[in-house]
Amino acid sequence: MLSAEQNDRITLTGPQAPAGLLMRRYWQPAALVDELAGNRPIKPVRLLGEDLVLFRDERGRFGLIGRSCPHRGTDLAYGRLEDGGLRLLGLPPVEARQRPAALAADAHIGIACIVSQLGGAGVNVGNRFGRLSTITQG
Repeated sequence: MLSAEQNDRITLTGPQAPAGLLMRRYWQPAALVDELAGNRPIKPVRLLGEDLVLFRDERGRFGLIGRSCPHRGTDLAYGRLEDGGLRLLGLPPVEARQRPAALAADAHIGIACIVSQLGGAGVNVGNRFGRLSTITQG
């Protein structure tokens, strides 16, 4: 029989929990590529206890950022795709635009490397056989 502490150690997946730190080292399924098709390729997702927004920019690259705007706490799932990122309507462009600090796509294997809002960690979003998966580096 597991104690409550042992159970929490192997089941909690938050960013600082031991199981969460372990799970973030492996690819986690996030969505199907088909879910980001159409004229508004933005999808809110919840992965390992974190609320995120998955999107495809104008050049076909995939991005993954925190769902809450760091300035106003507004939900970025309602943002508009603009200039490689998400822009919240009604806010000044500089403050409202949320995009990864660095985005580099490798055309050969379909992986976009992103520095996200998740504590500055590097996040990879990979397209494998029509399924998008993510892994945190760092």
